Formats: sequence, C-alpha cells, structure tokens
Amino acid sequence: MQHLKRYMDQLATEMEIRDSLESTTTPGTYLFPIDEHTEAEIREDSTGIHLFCAICPAPAQNMEDFLQHAMHANLFGQGTMGATLALDSSGKQLTLSQVIDYNIEYERFKEKLEDFLNAIEMWREEAASFETKTR
Repeated sequence: MQHLKRYMDQLATEMEIRDSLESTTTPGTYLFPIDEHTEAEIREDSTGIHLFCAICPAPAQNMEDFLQHAMHANLFGQGTMGATLALDSSGKQLTLSQVIDYNIEYERFKEKLEDFLNAIEMWREEAASFETKTR
C-alpha cells in the first residue's frame, strides 16, 4: 500500500514542488493545492486511492436546477470524469470524490488525478453559472 507515497513523491519532483505534499496533521494523507483556498485531499487505504475536494459553496440561487444538473452529470460519471459530485452534510458545500484502484500504474494515476483536478475547475464554474443564471 505504499503506491501513493511513491506516486506523490514522483509527482512533486516532476512538478518541481519543493515542499512536501503530505499533510502535517494526518500522516499518509496528501494535500494537493489547487488555489490559495482549495486543495484536493489524496489518501490510500485497502480499497484504493481516495481523492476528495470541497470545491465551492453550492449555488444559493437555482439550487434545484443545479442539483438536477449535477445528478445527471453523476450518471455513469459522464459529466464528472469518473468522480462523484455531492453536497457536504450541511448541504452548503459542493464536493467531488473518487476512488482509484491502488494497483494502477503511475502514468494512469497522474491522468486520473489530472481529470479530477479538471473536474473540480469545471464544476466550480458550473456552480458559479447557476448562481447568476436567471430562470
């Protein structure tokens, strides 16, 4: 189960990231910075490599339409690049999560992580567009 440590070390080297991506509070968990306010959490257990991100606040306007749009995107993972959209327990924060088989090669892991990061950006923009959308 040491795939993730090797993968994250290699990723940091390739991206010329000098600081460790490993969480200082949760050993074995890595925090990949997306912007100054957002990071993807990456951890590994016996079921695979888990990716998670609290993307942004759910749109307060047009929430019902947004949720229908998100549920459609979750169908077969076609609008989320294989990840799953959800709301946090408060129902106010949009989240994205995915589990990747831990028996994956590094290049495929990197592609899946890139897709996950792209999905975060895409859904942040989608949420913003529903916030300003008029019916």
